[in-house]
Formats: sequence, C-alpha cells, structure tokens
Amino acid sequence: MSLVKNIGAFLKDRFSLLSVFGGAVLNAYALVLALNLSLGLLLIARGGELLSAQALFFAASAICGVTILFFALYALSFYSARLYKILAFALLVINVVFAIAQIFLIFSLELTYSHGTLDALVQTTPKEAFEFAHAFLNLKLIAAFLALLIFVFAALRLRVSQRARMKLCRAIKLIFLLSLLVFIVHAAFKSYVAKSSKMRASIIIALNKIPIYNFAFVTKDYFGADFKSVRELQAGYQSIYASHSHKTAPNRISNIVFIIGESLQRNFMSLYGYYLPTTPNLQALEQSGNLIAFSDVVSPGAKTNDVLKYVLNFGNYESEKQRPWSANLDIVNLARLANYETFWISNQERYGQWAVASGASAQMTDHSDFTNQIPVYKYAYSLDEVMLPSIKNFKSGAKRSPLARKDESSAAEADSAQMKDKFFILHLMGSHPSYEFRYPKSFAKFSAADISREPLDGGQKKELAHYLNTVAYNDFIVSEIYKIFADDNTLIVYFSDHAQSLYQYRGKLIHGGINRFTLEIPLIFMASDK
Repeated sequence: MSLVKNIGAFLKDRFSLLSVFGGAVLNAYALVLALNLSLGLLLIARGGELLSAQALFFAASAICGVTILFFALYALSFYSARLYKILAFALLVINVVFAIAQIFLIFSLELTYSHGTLDALVQTTPKEAFEFAHAFLNLKLIAAFLALLIFVFAALRLRVSQRARMKLCRAIKLIFLLSLLVFIVHAAFKSYVAKSSKMRASIIIALNKIPIYNFAFVTKDYFGADFKSVRELQAGYQSIYASHSHKTAPNRISNIVFIIGESLQRNFMSLYGYYLPTTPNLQALEQSGNLIAFSDVVSPGAKTNDVLKYVLNFGNYESEKQRPWSANLDIVNLARLANYETFWISNQERYGQWAVASGASAQMTDHSDFTNQIPVYKYAYSLDEVMLPSIKNFKSGAKRSPLARKDESSAAEADSAQMKDKFFILHLMGSHPSYEFRYPKSFAKFSAADISREPLDGGQKKELAHYLNTVAYNDFIVSEIYKIFADDNTLIVYFSDHAQSLYQYRGKLIHGGINRFTLEIPLIFMASDK
C-alpha cells in the first residue's frame, strides 16, 4: 500500500503544473496557445460568428487541445527535461511558421491551409514560388510577419518569479478544467444531436478546428494513403483519356450540369408522391415540361465513396471482375474529350477517406472550387447556398480557380473567351446528418406535428421533420441552380449518391447501412427551353 502511495506521490509531483510549465516552457505554451486562439478566432470572425457559442466552444477546445499537447510532450520526454524543452520549442516554431503561412493565405488568397493549398505548394517549382510571392506579398503583410516575430522573441525573453508562476499555474488549471467541461458537454451534445454513440467523431472534429491539429491532420491526409490513392487514380484516368483522344462529339449542348446530391431518399420527395409538399419547385418544373423524374433507380452503395467510384466513370460491378473500376474512362475526361471546359464546385471535403473517388475526378477538372475552404469551422454548418455565387461566376467567366490544373489553365482561359461549352459537376452537402445543420431557419417548414402517417414517437418525428426540411431546402437549391442556366442551352442531371433510412427499417435511423431505403434515390433530368 505504501508503494502505491509513493508512486502516486511521485507522479503527482512529476506531473505538477510547475513541472510541466517550468522555465521558459511556460512562455512557449502561452505563445502556442495565443497563436492558435488568434488564428481560430480570426477565421470565425471572418465568418461573422465571433460573438457566438461556436467561438466559445472553439476557445475551450483550443485551451484543452494545446494544454493536453504539452502534457503529452512532457510525458514523451519523461526522463529528459532537455528533450522536453526541445520538443516544446520545436512546437512553437511550427506554430509560428504555420501562423505566417495561414495569415498569407487568408489575406492574400482568401484561402486557408487545406489539401488543395498544400497540393499547390508541393506541385510548385522554386521559380513559380518566387513569382507567386512577388505577386502577392506586400509591405503590410511583411510588416505583420515582422511584428509577429518580434512579439514572439520578446515574449520568450520574459521571466516571471516563482510566486507569479505558481499563480499562473493555478489559473491555467482552473481555466483548463472549465474548458474541459465545456468541451466534453459540447461533444456529448453533438453526439446526441447526431443520434450517434460515437463521441470520438465529435472530439476529432473539435480538435480539427484547432489550427495546429488541423495542420497535422491535413498534412497526414495529404501524404497518407488516401491522397496517394487519389494520385494513382488520377494517373490512371489520364492514361485512359489519352487512349480516347481521337474521338469527338458532333452534337453539343452549351452547358451540362451534373449535380451530386447527398443522402436524399426519393420516398420523402413530393415529386415522387410523398404526402407533404417537400419539393414544390421541382414539381413546378415537371408540370412545365422541363423535368423528368425516374422512379426505378437504385444506388450502387450506401456510402459516398463506394457510389462515386462507379458513378463518375464507366465502371460497374460486372466490369470490375475484368479490370479495376479506375481503369475506365471517367466523366470529367469524357467531357474534356468533347472539348468542354470542366468545373468542379463542392460543398464537401476535397480529400480524405470518404473522398478518394471524388477527389481524383475533381483533380482532373480545369477549375475547382471547394466552397468549404475552412472545413474545420464550417463542415457541419455550411449551407449549400454558398455554392451559388461560384456557379454564377464560373458560368460567366468572372472567376477562375487559383488552384486550376496547371497544364490546362491557360488554354481554358483562352477558350473561355471564345464561349467554350461548359461541363459542371456540383457536389452538394444535401441531407447529410446532422439534418438540423443542413438548412437555414427560414426553411424550417415542417415540424413533428406535421408527421401524421408514420408510426413514430415524438423524438423520431422531430428528427424526420429536420430531414424533410433538408429535402425542401435541397429543392430550393436545385431550382436556384436551374435558374442560373435557364436562359441558356442546358441539360441538368440530378441524383443523390445514396439515401437514408428514416426509421423505415427495423425502426432505426440508418446512414451507411445497406437496405432498400438507403438505396432508393432520385434521378432527375432537367432541360432549359433553349
């Protein structure tokens, strides 16, 4: 028993805040925390949400994340104070460099650190990098960088007395515990709202909002297996494209728009007979003769990546017995063979384990725009309407992607001046869980009281009402896209990657599982009057 007490006393002394934040490490900790808080709140402020619960939760997450990170470094260097100090200051250097890069991206390019910006950096030659810096760097940014470096060096030279250090450590402990409480409660609430027991996902999303963690996650994803898969798929697609380059398309449509919806089951669309008016705009297009809805279509899978690896090329289950699905001509290169200028506009992630198939195809387009340029803050909350300005600007030629394909961008711009035909792929967030975050308050058209024909309890009816509101909002988004192209010779194809089972199968809410209801999707063709 005394041995246990001795070990406990040793660990308590060894892992006391005074030990963890001894010497100049306290300065490094304060700087790392300040940099992460400042960058994160800057991004939130640019989204107009600085005075919000989101900002409060981010601050709590940052305090927890940075503090735990320093404890982890301390544990790794348990037997070496010198190693701990080296790791702590290495972390500070990484944060300072990342802060400078992030500030440059935000104020010069209206971007943030992401797979796309990292890819552009990796693919850039030293000469291109110099020309790029010369074009975008200015005196204000240089002055800001110098001021940041001076502040860091000055802060590192500050020294505090032992008494003051003890007070600071007590304050750190109190703030950390309060932040941890906020963090856990919010993560648990998010898990509850999502009807999921996987609190781990909520915690990872929260950590991904902290700049230094986001840097680590994005970099790991980029250089990991997922991105290598995207590169391999892209190379395969390019080879298939070259083998078909002699083919042409004599009949042309000015604009072809391919809309990929998300998690939409057709049985909840009034266009397909649902008893509540969830799709009035699409029904109006059907009545005017501009829309045809197919009612016998099923998805090849219940997960986005599993579906798009077949939908975005000419592969299928049968052909995969003879060759990999990626060894087929893809839809983007099909459009390029027909001499269309190609665009990919998405409200979903660019890379990652759920975006291998879509990421490979997006890389092949002449221009791409991932409107969730700040996915760490907006992934759960971005509404699909943020895509509409990009669609309008790309259609008119007023916008060109800063990350356009390097081998095609100049030619694409020249051809655009000659009114080149355009092929758009639009990837919506649609009805992806959590449903209540997929539509604005103005589209809260349905409530539990409206659900009269489904034998559900109050909580289930409330969740279904949220889902129906996403269907109504999706109807609005698709109709707005139609309006953008209505005055031109345009064909629009809309489908959903897969569906959701809303308590229809064994009384459960199912996302990703295989059953009839997760596979019954809409397929809709729309045409302009031109």
